[in-house]
Amino acid sequence: MLIARNPLNGEIIAEYPALTPTQMHERIGDADRAFDSWQSSTFEDRAKVLKAVAGELRADKDRLAELMAIEMGKPIKEGVPEVEKAAWCAEFYADNAEQFLSTETLASDASNSYVCYQPLGTVLGILPWNAPLWLAFRFLAPALMAGNTCAMKHDPNVPASAAGIAEAFQRQVNHNVAGNRQRRAGDSRPQNSRRVVHWLRRCRAQSCRTGGRRAETRRARTRRLRPLRSIG
Repeated sequence: MLIARNPLNGEIIAEYPALTPTQMHERIGDADRAFDSWQSSTFEDRAKVLKAVAGELRADKDRLAELMAIEMGKPIKEGVPEVEKAAWCAEFYADNAEQFLSTETLASDASNSYVCYQPLGTVLGILPWNAPLWLAFRFLAPALMAGNTCAMKHDPNVPASAAGIAEAFQRQVNHNVAGNRQRRAGDSRPQNSRRVVHWLRRCRAQSCRTGGRRAETRRARTRRLRPLRSIG
Protein backbone atom coordinates (compact mmCIF):
# COMPACT_ATOMS: atom_id res chain seq x y z
CA MET A 1 0.00 0.00 0.00
CA LEU A 2 1.26 3.45 -0.93
CA ILE A 3 0.52 6.06 1.74
CA ALA A 4 0.63 9.73 0.77
CA ARG A 5 1.25 12.07 3.70
CA ASN A 6 0.97 15.81 4.00
CA PRO A 7 4.58 17.01 4.54
CA LEU A 8 3.34 19.89 6.70
CA ASN A 9 1.78 17.80 9.44
CA GLY A 10 2.39 14.16 8.55
CA GLU A 11 -1.32 13.41 8.21
CA ILE A 12 -2.35 10.67 5.80
CA ILE A 13 -3.84 12.16 2.65
CA ALA A 14 -4.79 8.95 0.88
CA GLU A 15 -3.78 5.33 0.44
CA TYR A 16 -3.24 3.67 -2.91
CA PRO A 17 -2.87 -0.04 -3.66
CA ALA A 18 0.59 -0.94 -4.93
CA LEU A 19 1.20 -3.09 -7.96
CA THR A 20 2.26 -6.65 -7.36
CA PRO A 21 5.35 -7.94 -9.18
CA THR A 22 3.05 -9.75 -11.60
CA GLN A 23 1.09 -6.58 -12.29
CA MET A 24 4.30 -4.64 -12.87
CA HIS A 25 5.45 -7.12 -15.49
CA GLU A 26 2.00 -7.00 -17.09
CA ARG A 27 2.22 -3.21 -17.39
CA ILE A 28 5.62 -3.44 -19.04
CA GLY A 29 4.43 -6.21 -21.35
CA ASP A 30 1.39 -4.16 -22.34
CA ALA A 31 3.61 -1.19 -23.21
CA ASP A 32 5.89 -3.42 -25.25
CA ARG A 33 2.98 -4.88 -27.21
CA ALA A 34 1.69 -1.36 -27.94
CA PHE A 35 5.03 -0.31 -29.41
CA ASP A 36 4.53 -1.57 -32.96
CA SER A 37 1.36 0.42 -33.58
CA TRP A 38 2.68 3.58 -31.88
CA GLN A 39 6.04 3.64 -33.64
CA SER A 40 4.30 3.19 -37.00
CA SER A 41 2.19 6.32 -36.44
CA THR A 42 3.28 9.56 -38.09
CA PHE A 43 4.91 12.51 -36.37
CA GLU A 44 1.73 14.43 -37.09
CA ASP A 45 -0.40 11.84 -35.29
CA ARG A 46 1.88 11.81 -32.26
CA ALA A 47 1.99 15.61 -32.18
CA LYS A 48 -1.81 15.79 -32.10
CA VAL A 49 -1.86 13.60 -29.00
CA LEU A 50 0.84 15.60 -27.18
CA LYS A 51 -0.76 18.94 -28.01
CA ALA A 52 -4.17 17.75 -26.86
CA VAL A 53 -2.66 16.53 -23.58
CA ALA A 54 -0.97 19.91 -23.14
CA GLY A 55 -4.39 21.51 -23.42
CA GLU A 56 -5.75 19.15 -20.79
CA LEU A 57 -2.92 20.07 -18.43
CA ARG A 58 -3.57 23.78 -18.79
CA ALA A 59 -7.29 23.31 -18.24
CA ASP A 60 -6.56 21.44 -15.00
CA LYS A 61 -3.53 23.41 -13.81
CA ASP A 62 -5.09 24.79 -10.62
CA ARG A 63 -6.09 21.34 -9.37
CA LEU A 64 -2.74 19.81 -10.31
CA ALA A 65 -0.88 22.60 -8.53
CA GLU A 66 -3.01 22.02 -5.43
CA LEU A 67 -2.22 18.28 -5.53
CA MET A 68 1.50 19.03 -5.62
CA ALA A 69 1.12 21.47 -2.73
CA ILE A 70 -0.65 18.87 -0.58
CA GLU A 71 1.59 15.92 -1.48
CA MET A 72 5.06 17.47 -1.53
CA GLY A 73 4.72 21.03 -0.25
CA LYS A 74 5.30 22.96 -3.47
CA PRO A 75 3.78 26.47 -3.19
CA ILE A 76 0.80 27.04 -5.48
CA LYS A 77 2.61 29.99 -7.07
CA GLU A 78 5.30 27.54 -8.19
CA GLY A 79 3.00 24.63 -8.96
CA VAL A 80 0.91 26.43 -11.57
CA PRO A 81 4.00 27.48 -13.59
CA GLU A 82 5.28 23.89 -13.37
CA VAL A 83 2.11 22.62 -15.02
CA GLU A 84 2.45 25.30 -17.68
CA LYS A 85 6.08 24.26 -18.22
CA ALA A 86 5.05 20.62 -18.61
CA ALA A 87 2.44 21.62 -21.20
CA TRP A 88 5.03 23.73 -23.02
CA CYS A 89 7.40 20.75 -23.06
CA ALA A 90 4.76 18.56 -24.70
CA GLU A 91 4.12 21.21 -27.35
CA PHE A 92 7.82 21.90 -27.93
CA TYR A 93 8.60 18.30 -28.83
CA ALA A 94 5.36 17.97 -30.77
CA ASP A 95 6.50 20.88 -32.94
CA ASN A 96 10.19 19.98 -33.25
CA ALA A 97 10.67 16.22 -32.93
CA GLU A 98 10.42 15.52 -36.64
CA GLN A 99 13.20 18.02 -37.33
CA PHE A 100 15.36 16.74 -34.47
CA LEU A 101 15.06 13.16 -35.71
CA SER A 102 15.39 13.83 -39.41
CA THR A 103 17.87 11.74 -41.36
CA GLU A 104 21.36 13.25 -41.60
CA THR A 105 23.33 12.83 -44.79
CA LEU A 106 27.07 12.43 -44.25
CA ALA A 107 29.90 13.38 -46.55
CA SER A 108 31.93 10.31 -47.54
CA ASP A 109 33.49 8.57 -50.50
CA ALA A 110 30.53 6.14 -50.65
CA SER A 111 27.58 6.61 -52.96
CA ASN A 112 25.29 7.38 -50.03
CA SER A 113 26.05 7.70 -46.31
CA TYR A 114 23.50 8.76 -43.75
CA VAL A 115 22.41 8.46 -40.12
CA CYS A 116 18.80 7.91 -39.15
CA TYR A 117 17.28 7.37 -35.72
CA GLN A 118 14.98 4.53 -34.72
CA PRO A 119 12.77 4.19 -31.64
CA LEU A 120 14.11 2.21 -28.70
CA GLY A 121 10.88 0.37 -27.95
CA THR A 122 9.48 0.62 -24.42
CA VAL A 123 11.45 2.94 -22.16
CA LEU A 124 11.22 3.17 -18.39
CA GLY A 125 11.22 6.41 -16.43
CA ILE A 126 11.94 6.34 -12.67
CA LEU A 127 10.91 9.77 -11.46
CA PRO A 128 11.66 11.82 -8.32
CA TRP A 129 9.19 13.65 -6.12
CA ASN A 130 10.31 17.26 -6.39
CA ALA A 131 8.85 18.19 -9.81
CA PRO A 132 6.28 15.49 -10.57
CA LEU A 133 4.72 17.17 -13.62
CA TRP A 134 7.74 18.80 -15.25
CA LEU A 135 10.13 15.86 -14.90
CA ALA A 136 7.49 13.41 -16.12
CA PHE A 137 6.94 15.37 -19.32
CA ARG A 138 10.62 16.04 -19.82
CA PHE A 139 10.85 12.25 -20.05
CA LEU A 140 7.53 11.51 -21.76
CA ALA A 141 7.37 14.12 -24.49
CA PRO A 142 10.60 13.40 -26.40
CA ALA A 143 10.29 9.65 -25.85
CA LEU A 144 6.76 9.48 -27.21
CA MET A 145 7.46 11.76 -30.15
CA ALA A 146 10.43 9.53 -31.05
CA GLY A 147 8.00 6.61 -31.41
CA ASN A 148 8.63 4.88 -28.09
CA THR A 149 6.09 3.71 -25.57
CA CYS A 150 6.70 4.58 -21.93
CA ALA A 151 6.30 3.05 -18.51
CA MET A 152 6.72 5.33 -15.50
CA LYS A 153 7.50 4.60 -11.88
CA HIS A 154 6.60 7.72 -9.92
CA ASP A 155 7.91 8.49 -6.47
CA PRO A 156 5.50 6.99 -3.89
CA ASN A 157 5.12 10.38 -2.20
CA VAL A 158 3.19 11.84 -5.15
CA PRO A 159 0.64 9.23 -6.29
CA ALA A 160 -2.18 11.73 -6.89
CA SER A 161 0.05 13.89 -9.09
CA ALA A 162 0.98 10.76 -11.03
CA ALA A 163 -2.69 9.89 -11.44
CA GLY A 164 -3.32 13.44 -12.69
CA ILE A 165 -0.95 12.83 -15.60
CA ALA A 166 -2.72 9.60 -16.52
CA GLU A 167 -6.09 11.37 -16.31
CA ALA A 168 -4.92 14.09 -18.71
CA PHE A 169 -4.11 11.45 -21.31
CA GLN A 170 -7.34 9.60 -20.62
CA ARG A 171 -9.48 12.71 -21.09
CA GLN A 172 -7.74 13.40 -24.39
CA VAL A 173 -8.50 9.87 -25.52
CA ASN A 174 -12.13 10.09 -24.43
CA HIS A 175 -12.59 13.33 -26.38
CA ASN A 176 -10.90 11.80 -29.41
CA VAL A 177 -13.08 8.70 -29.35
CA ALA A 178 -16.28 10.71 -28.82
CA GLY A 179 -15.48 12.92 -31.81
CA ASN A 180 -14.69 9.94 -33.99
CA ARG A 181 -17.96 8.25 -33.07
CA GLN A 182 -19.86 11.28 -34.31
CA ARG A 183 -18.01 11.22 -37.63
CA ARG A 184 -17.61 7.52 -38.28
CA ALA A 185 -19.53 5.53 -40.84
CA GLY A 186 -20.57 2.04 -39.76
CA ASP A 187 -18.92 0.45 -36.75
CA SER A 188 -15.20 0.83 -37.50
CA ARG A 189 -13.25 3.39 -35.51
CA PRO A 190 -10.47 5.24 -37.34
CA GLN A 191 -7.10 3.58 -36.91
CA ASN A 192 -5.47 6.58 -35.25
CA SER A 193 -8.02 6.58 -32.42
CA ARG A 194 -7.48 2.89 -31.86
CA ARG A 195 -3.76 3.51 -31.60
CA VAL A 196 -4.16 6.31 -29.09
CA VAL A 197 -6.47 4.35 -26.81
CA HIS A 198 -4.33 1.23 -27.10
CA TRP A 199 -1.19 3.16 -26.26
CA LEU A 200 -2.59 5.10 -23.31
CA ARG A 201 -3.88 2.07 -21.50
CA ARG A 202 -0.38 0.68 -21.57
CA CYS A 203 1.45 3.82 -20.54
CA ARG A 204 -0.62 4.99 -17.59
CA ALA A 205 1.57 6.35 -14.79
CA GLN A 206 1.95 3.87 -11.95
CA SER A 207 3.72 3.80 -8.61
CA CYS A 208 4.73 0.50 -7.04
CA ARG A 209 6.06 -0.84 -3.76
CA THR A 210 6.53 -4.47 -2.79
CA GLY A 211 7.23 -5.94 0.64
CA GLY A 212 7.68 -2.52 2.23
CA ARG A 213 10.40 -1.53 -0.24
CA ARG A 214 10.16 0.49 -3.38
CA ALA A 215 10.06 -1.92 -6.25
CA GLU A 216 11.85 -0.51 -9.23
CA THR A 217 11.19 -2.32 -12.42
CA ARG A 218 14.52 -3.83 -13.30
CA ARG A 219 14.01 -4.63 -16.89
CA ALA A 220 11.91 -3.33 -19.78
CA ARG A 221 11.96 -5.06 -23.08
CA THR A 222 13.65 -2.54 -25.32
CA ARG A 223 15.03 -2.37 -28.77
CA ARG A 224 18.49 -0.89 -29.06
CA LEU A 225 18.68 2.61 -30.49
CA ARG A 226 20.88 2.14 -33.49
CA PRO A 227 21.77 4.88 -35.94
CA LEU A 228 21.64 3.21 -39.33
CA ARG A 229 24.70 3.70 -41.46
CA SER A 230 24.16 2.93 -45.08
CA ILE A 231 27.22 2.83 -47.28
CA GLY A 232 26.70 1.66 -50.80
